[in-house]
Amino acid sequence: MTTAEYAKQRGVSSETVRRWIREGKVHATQQNGVWDIPDEAQHTHATDTPQNGDGETHLLALLASYDARIATLERLLLEANEARQRSDSIIMQLSLTIEKQQSQLKDQTPLIEDLRQPKPLWLRWFRRQPKQREASAHT
Repeated sequence: MTTAEYAKQRGVSSETVRRWIREGKVHATQQNGVWDIPDEAQHTHATDTPQNGDGETHLLALLASYDARIATLERLLLEANEARQRSDSIIMQLSLTIEKQQSQLKDQTPLIEDLRQPKPLWLRWFRRQPKQREASAHT
């Protein structure tokens, strides 16, 4: 929306809106010399008294500002919930992967422990597979 539309909505002058933009009270972008204010723009001083208008106009401006803030908060809440659901899904996938790897590790633990213990040569020789014994006998 333009500075004039924003000013009319809040019951202030366009110059006041431009001053608010300069002061950082209203977020806006400038393209080709024209200010563009997003609909969900947050005004940090919503309690400023209107310069050109009565109390009813000011109240309507406050309500519009309040509604815009509620819409922004609802959008942010929805985005946060979606991000939480995505992270929950990732955590669940990682948990399943970890459980699978732990199960595989439990299966391999006895073999690893057996390999760690030193064995005499004759025991290693007789535990070899028959094909390995035949191959070493032929060489």
